[in-house]
This record gives sequence, C-alpha cells and structure tokens, in this order.
Amino acid sequence: MTRYILIIITLFASLAGSTQCLSQTPDKPYFPTPLVPDSLKTLQQRSEFMVEHYWDFCDFKKSFSSKHKMAESFNTYLSFMPYASAEVTHMAVAKFLKKLEKQPNDLLFIAHEAENSLFTDSAEFVGEELYLQFAQAVAENKKIDRASKARFVRHAELLKNNRVGLKAPDFVYTDRYGTTRHFEADSANVVLLMISDPDCDDCRIARIRLDADINTTKLIDKNILKVVCITPLEATPQWKNAVKKYPEKWIVGASDTFDDKYNFFNTPSFYLLNNNHVIRFKNTDINNILDLMYRLTH
Repeated sequence: MTRYILIIITLFASLAGSTQCLSQTPDKPYFPTPLVPDSLKTLQQRSEFMVEHYWDFCDFKKSFSSKHKMAESFNTYLSFMPYASAEVTHMAVAKFLKKLEKQPNDLLFIAHEAENSLFTDSAEFVGEELYLQFAQAVAENKKIDRASKARFVRHAELLKNNRVGLKAPDFVYTDRYGTTRHFEADSANVVLLMISDPDCDDCRIARIRLDADINTTKLIDKNILKVVCITPLEATPQWKNAVKKYPEKWIVGASDTFDDKYNFFNTPSFYLLNNNHVIRFKNTDINNILDLMYRLTH
C-alpha cells in the first residue's frame, strides 16, 4: 500500500503545488526521483515521464549494495507501467537494461525480480512481453555464466515462440486411444486448447462447466469450435483410465513435452486459437472462456 501512495504522490505532487523533491517526503524512496513537470497533465503523460526518467538519479555502482531497497525501487518502477504506453515502456526498459549490461550480477538480480513480479502465478503485474526483455538481456549477456542464465534462456525462447499473434507451436501428444498425434490446424474456426490434469479439482469443475455450457455445445456441433484438452504429462495407463469419461467430442491427449513449447502457471489454463492456430488469447480462465463462448453465439 505504501508504494501505491508513493506513486500517487510522485505523479501529482507538482500539480498540488509541491516545490520539494520527492526524496524529502516521509516515505522517501531509496534514491531521489524526478519531479514530474507541471506541463504534463494526464495520468499517461505523467506515468510515461516516470517510466523514462525514474532511474536518472540512481547511482547503479552503489545502489545494489542494498538488494532489498533496490528490489523495492524496481517494483515501484514497474508500478508506473500499467498507465504508460507499451512503446514508451519498452524503450525505457531497454535503456535501463543497457545501463546494467556491464554489471552482470546486478542484471541477474534484476531479472530474478522481474520474473517474480511479471512471470509467476502470483505476479503482481501482468507483462510477458515486458519480462521477455529482461530474460533476453540475461540470455544475451556474455558476462553471465551459462548455468546462471539457463532459466532465462529457456524463458526467452519459450516466450518468443509462444506469444499472442504468433502461430501456436506444434507438439506431439498421445490421445486417449493410444494414438500418437500432432497438434495441427483443421477446419474449425476456433480452437480451444485446455491445459488440464485429471487429479486437479479446479480442472474437473472447469471441464464440467465447459461441457454443460450450451453455447460451447452449439459451436462444437456446428464445427465452429474444436476443444483440445491436453494433460502436460506422460500418457500412463492411469491417465488413460482417468480420461475415459471426458466429453466424446473433445480431443483428449497427454504430452510430457508440452511445457517445453507452452507457458502456463497453473491448471486449468486456456489458449484460444483461430483456424490457422494463431494465438488470440492465452492463460485465461474458465469464466473468460464461457463469456467468449456466449459472445461467439450472440
């Protein structure tokens, strides 16, 4: 809560007539932050100014002596980004990462903070595209050893090939009848890829709701929608037995290499693809899917 109060003060202090640097307030940040010019009136303008200039007075050679304070400062920095344009945000982050490229240990620390804040199931902010910049910066930094950068190399590759607007990666799976198949485009206009697990209670509830949904049923019957339910595990005899009663019109499979191609944080999770298997939505939940099924039929 303190950080969000700090953000509001930062963005609007000058409009309220403040003439003091923010660093002089009771909840001052770790280093002086710039005061937003009065000429910038809108929330987006003021947020973009902070995104671009937040680190102007930070001495990166000394600031990482307190990792805790730098972590707090970094998360405050991220807090401005939802109100700024993507173009300004990505340019500012690129500039920030450029300053850290000769400080490999500090870059690695910031990348771990970015992962925690942007790329976990409990992430405070949503930003795969943003996190990709941090992962790539570590992956491409020659001063960071291979072992330390391995997870970021994997994340960068995963996100580069698994983004909204790109064709969904192919993968091999075993269907419920024991046949090995590829995930390929077909005649359906919409493909719903459900990532599920027979032992997951939330997955069971989501399957029941999706199967019972009249709009989903209409779309399947008209060959507009195809539901592909994948368990990201090996197709064991126990799995085959568990999925016997899954809806007959669904394609049901298991793939122990699935998570090498797709990122997801929990199950159930859903990807929505068009007929060319281009990703339109990803990692959404059953409520959003059912709402989308309604809109497709009305």
